[in-house]
Amino acid sequence: MVSVLAFVDSPQKAEFFEELGADSIVIDSNVNRHFDVLHAIRDSVDCELKLLVNEGCLYRCPFRYAHFNFFSHAFGPEPRPNVLDDYYYYKCLELRIENPELIIKSPWIRPEDIKLYREITDVYKIGGRTHFVDWILNCVTAYHNESYDGNLMDLLDCPKDLKDLFYIPNKSLDGVLEKQWKNCRKVCNKCGYCRTLTKKVAQVYTRGGTELETLVPWETVKA
Repeated sequence: MVSVLAFVDSPQKAEFFEELGADSIVIDSNVNRHFDVLHAIRDSVDCELKLLVNEGCLYRCPFRYAHFNFFSHAFGPEPRPNVLDDYYYYKCLELRIENPELIIKSPWIRPEDIKLYREITDVYKIGGRTHFVDWILNCVTAYHNESYDGNLMDLLDCPKDLKDLFYIPNKSLDGVLEKQWKNCRKVCNKCGYCRTLTKKVAQVYTRGGTELETLVPWETVKA
């Protein structure tokens, strides 16, 4: 199987790995909402294709290659470098806390939207192997049922800091992929759809997790 970290995001890359003998390819999650690319990859190879559905990373993250290279050194075989902090982790976290529009733009696939990918594949990968079993079972159930009535953040494989801060009602995103993102050209500075959507649906928890916890619109506290 070809890992998602092979960054297969084109028919040409998929053909290369299939010619090497690959019988399964996990497509680069960055193209999860690029249906023209997904269909082109599907048409170019006969092997099994998989989609990673719940990764919460930045769309087209500029740190992605360097970050995974860091992982391979910091957590790989001995001898390992003496690393005190993960710059990329904290930088990505900071960017999303300051601007949850980046969470909305992340190329996750909601359980309800699985049906739109059936011409491409019926095999899906759920990220989050380090999470507790209850969390994994909740994700598996949601994607099996193709429905989740709760906080989208519950399903995303992303830092706990984001899960404990933001509430994005999953059902509030019904129809968005099919009506908007499926044909989006990804020219954000000329569009603004995700910015408007974030202002509409994103909420934040206040009161620091105490018994007084409450939800308020992100727009009211972002300043």
